[in-house]
Amino acid sequence: MCSEIRKNTLEKINIKTGNMSELNALRKREKILMKTLFNREGSNLFIKEVSFEHNGTWITDQYLDETGRFEVDPVEYYKESYIKGLKRLL
Repeated sequence: MCSEIRKNTLEKINIKTGNMSELNALRKREKILMKTLFNREGSNLFIKEVSFEHNGTWITDQYLDETGRFEVDPVEYYKESYIKGLKRLL
């Protein structure tokens, strides 16, 4: 069941984005991933566990930049690195 959910979600986020901007396409992919993750039992704790590599730095808080000093929008700032981090949680 879990692998089927993962497969269906990955198929959804690989849809063609047509004339969407890169940022809008990433936001759509994030929304699909978040919906899937929040529908899983015990998923309310997952947000603190999102971690990923971005330009050689391991990011453990997606809402801060690499230095940890400035707040960022993870989709806009980290782009595909952030989406890959979410995918790993499936």
